[in-house]
Amino acid sequence: MQITLKNGKNVRGVNGGRGLERAVFDFNSGELGDPQDPLHLHVYLSGRAEIFAFLCSGSPLSVDEQLEAEDALAARKTQEEYKRSA
Repeated sequence: MQITLKNGKNVRGVNGGRGLERAVFDFNSGELGDPQDPLHLHVYLSGRAEIFAFLCSGSPLSVDEQLEAEDALAARKTQEEYKRSA
């Protein structure tokens, strides 16, 4: 699941190896990268593992940006679960 932060950075929440593998593939194909820093995929351990284990971004994220990403991913996941149950 991917979201865009208020500052325009893209962040993807993933769980486990397959999710990381897909994030790496998308980064290498240009879908999850930062044109100003095209050589680094930044991976962070999520503080809310019940939602996603890892946060991936083509740009470095501050602690505040990581928290914003976790909150936005949690809200989006809740919305998608609600839509499925309706």
